[in-house]
Amino acid sequence: MESLSDERWRDVVKRKATDTAWRVDHIAERKAMEFMASRSVPARLVSEEAGVVDIGGEPEITVILDPLDGSLNFTRSIPFCSVSAAAGPYKPGFSLNDLQAGVVESLFSHEVFHAEKGGGAYKNNRRLTVGSSTPSPGKPLVSLYIHGVKGLRYPYGRLIDSVKVRALGSVALELCYIATSSLDAVLDLRGTLRVVDVAAGKIVLEEAGGVVKTLGEGVKPPLDAEKGFSMIAARDEALARKLWSLITPRGESVNNPFPAVRTMHGSVKLPRDS
Repeated sequence: MESLSDERWRDVVKRKATDTAWRVDHIAERKAMEFMASRSVPARLVSEEAGVVDIGGEPEITVILDPLDGSLNFTRSIPFCSVSAAAGPYKPGFSLNDLQAGVVESLFSHEVFHAEKGGGAYKNNRRLTVGSSTPSPGKPLVSLYIHGVKGLRYPYGRLIDSVKVRALGSVALELCYIATSSLDAVLDLRGTLRVVDVAAGKIVLEEAGGVVKTLGEGVKPPLDAEKGFSMIAARDEALARKLWSLITPRGESVNNPFPAVRTMHGSVKLPRDS
C-alpha cells in the first residue's frame, strides 16, 4: 500500500474519547475516496474519518465506508481487521434500512463476505445460512465490548456468567463470523458504535438469517460517522431476546428492541456449559 513504506503509518493522528485515529486510517480512506472519485456515479459518502462527503456532484447513491475496521489490530500485526462498505440509492433521510448491499473483506485471510438485500449472503461466493449449523454445545460464544466507558447503562454481570466471552477487535468482521456460525453473538454495550462499524456486516448477517438490534438514537437519520449506539447481534432472535433480558435492569422497558417480550421473563434458556 502506498505510504506504508516506513513506520509513520503507525502514528496516532487523533485521539477521541472512545477511539483513536491512526495515520493508516487516513491513508486507507484517501485511497478509497480517490477510487470513488474515479467512477462515474456521484455518491454521498459516510466514512469514519472524513464524515459525510459528497463525491462527484449531486449524489445518486449513499456509501457507508469503514476503510480499516480494526486499526489497532492492524498496527500491532494482529491478523483480524477488515474493510467494509455498504450502499443504497440516495434519498433524503437515508437510514440503515435503506442499504441494499454490503461487502466485508478480511485483510489478512482475504475472506470476502457480501450480501444483497433479498439476495442472500455469501462468503467467497458460497451461500451462508446461519441456521444451517447446529449451535455448539455449552454456553454461547459472544464477542462483548464493555471497555473504555464509565457508567455503562446496561449491567453485564449476569451476562458474563451465562456466556463465553471474546472481543476480537473488528465488529464488521465479527458480524460476518456470526453468519458463518463461528460466533454466536456480538454485543457492544458502550454506546460508541457508529454506522460505519456495522452497516455492511449488518446486511451480511441479516441476509444469512441472523438478527441485529441497535440500542439508542445513533442510527436515526440523518446518518453520520459520529453518533453512537449500542448493539445486540445474534445467530437468531431467540438468543438475541435472551441476551437482552440478561443486560436489562429489572423492570426497565424503555428502548426495548423486543417490545412484545417482558424483559425479565423470556422463555429461552441458555444451555449450561459442558
